[in-house]
Amino acid sequence: MERVHSSFETASPASGTGWSEAPDDGIVARITDEFSPSYFPNMPEGAAFQNAFIRGCRSGLDVSCLRLTNSSGHAIEVPVSLVKAPVAGNLKQGWLSAATRGLSVSIAVIGDPSSTASALPPGFGTAHLASAVECLGRQAPLICLKGLSRALELQGFVRLPSFPLTRLLVSPDYWKLLSSKKRSDLNRQRRAAAGLRREESVGLPVELEESVYALYRQTQSRAEFKFLELPPAYFRETSPLSRFVFYFEQDQLIGFHQMICTPSKMICKYIGMDYSRAPSYRLYFSLMLDCIDIAIREGIPEIDFGITSYRFKQYIGCELIPMWNYFHHTNPLLQAVLPLFGGLLTPSREAVSR
Repeated sequence: MERVHSSFETASPASGTGWSEAPDDGIVARITDEFSPSYFPNMPEGAAFQNAFIRGCRSGLDVSCLRLTNSSGHAIEVPVSLVKAPVAGNLKQGWLSAATRGLSVSIAVIGDPSSTASALPPGFGTAHLASAVECLGRQAPLICLKGLSRALELQGFVRLPSFPLTRLLVSPDYWKLLSSKKRSDLNRQRRAAAGLRREESVGLPVELEESVYALYRQTQSRAEFKFLELPPAYFRETSPLSRFVFYFEQDQLIGFHQMICTPSKMICKYIGMDYSRAPSYRLYFSLMLDCIDIAIREGIPEIDFGITSYRFKQYIGCELIPMWNYFHHTNPLLQAVLPLFGGLLTPSREAVSR
């Protein structure tokens, strides 16, 4: 494994302490089922969420914690997952996507599998990355360091653009600062759902678990890009950490939005809709705009709106922050030609312009 020459932000897309160039100190890599409480305790997707995610996905996804411990006993932890990515997942519809439909590639992913951006702990650096690659290379031939916010030159890795992070900075007078035309347009979208019953909840009520999962599956089945298929236990395990918005047509749940919130940030996780009913109510737009109202009310200054629907998210004021994935193949010959297959591992221009 060649050395990594660079520095980059480790704690979040906006801040961090820099890449560590400390020498290899006998780092030992071990895959475990639990993060320690010290893993980003104040971030929306810190230790509590990662542990809930592991518990909730145990029956359907191979997700875990990679603990990297040096000779003095100091440990650094990162999320890892083993995924089978569809070869056609990032291709435009056409003969090539049709020809590769059903094919997949095994990838060991370093970074948060359910978010656009990954937070690498302070001190994570060359020796840790080398140890992680050695460990994960036994699990899958292709390794991805995902969701970093700066374009780095990491030797031994191929850098490819990922989906951008959609960040909205929310001020108390967000709605007042919009142009009257845009404000009227967004209010018109919301009025389409005025006849529905809207409820908020901290946590997922037990009686709604089945309905929520059914709506998630309906939405996930229609998604152009399918990264994860969450098992039902995910929503149950992450419930105590989540805030939900629900929309009912009479007594029938037809839409929901799951959010993870801290005083400093909201992350929009998953939505689900009944597509036989939701489109006539323009429900997607209400589910997105509700996040802004909640953030203003709770004094949360930043929202991560997730991927897709970039045109609408830019319209409401989101900044698109470029993100990068880094790929390493354990076979040197395949590593040498990996740049030729970037289209299979990179979202198309069309995907990030819609």
